[in-house]
Amino acid sequence: MKDINDSSDGTESRVKIELTDKWKIYEIETKQFITADMDKIMIPLLFIFQSPIDKKINVRSIQFE
Repeated sequence: MKDINDSSDGTESRVKIELTDKWKIYEIETKQFITADMDKIMIPLLFIFQSPIDKKINVRSIQFE
């Protein structure tokens, strides 16, 4: 999650998750994104893969509550 004040150098807040090969629900609280001003969100969701191995993911739905 990135707000309009986060620079484009990768220093925005991130939440690391471990992917599995089974369907799984991930619930991430927005308060974990410490640098993000929730009133000025520019990029609400971004997937960053840090592995040199190609991965394919399937996303069924995304909800912000």
